[in-house]
Amino acid sequence: MTDRENKHALWEHRLQEWKNSRLSEVKWCKEQSISKSTFRYWKTKLQSPIQEQVIFEELKEPSSTAIELRWGEARLYLDKDFDIATLEKCLIALRKAQC
Repeated sequence: MTDRENKHALWEHRLQEWKNSRLSEVKWCKEQSISKSTFRYWKTKLQSPIQEQVIFEELKEPSSTAIELRWGEARLYLDKDFDIATLEKCLIALRKAQC
């Protein structure tokens, strides 16, 4: 595990302990000697809906599609001469759908 992954795992564990304690954020942080700002940073960071890693992958087979975008289960295929305005509309719709 990388240092980043270790920190995420540690804070996921801490947040679960806080939830299980049924204490307020302030009281739990005081008992754990953790600053409220650090606690809130990690709480916000780990509750963020966008945590997926972006991966670019070269297409192996020749295709008429120039680009394929994947976001979770959603896939978007763009031809070489795609319309940028249409792409913007699609990305806005995807963002709204993920909320």
